[in-house]
Amino acid sequence: MPTKKRGGRRANAGRKTKAEELGLPKLLAECVTNAERKAIFKMLVRKATKEESESAAALVLAYLYGKPMQRVEQSGAVKLLVVPNDGDA
Repeated sequence: MPTKKRGGRRANAGRKTKAEELGLPKLLAECVTNAERKAIFKMLVRKATKEESESAAALVLAYLYGKPMQRVEQSGAVKLLVVPNDGDA
């Protein structure tokens, strides 16, 4: 009897985000025109440059260049187990 493979990466695997479940991106795209999108981004850029808003500047940079990689620093001891290989003498 053939066994079914379970686990691993599969297309459409995993839970959808809450926004996707509710259809918010599609709904929002239908409600906002291209002219309104352009006005929103112009306001955001103006706020980042003229009003020197850090949060607006961070958002603009994140959309332009992507978010920077998050650094994760680990602390504590690392134990290594070295297993001798008798075949490579």
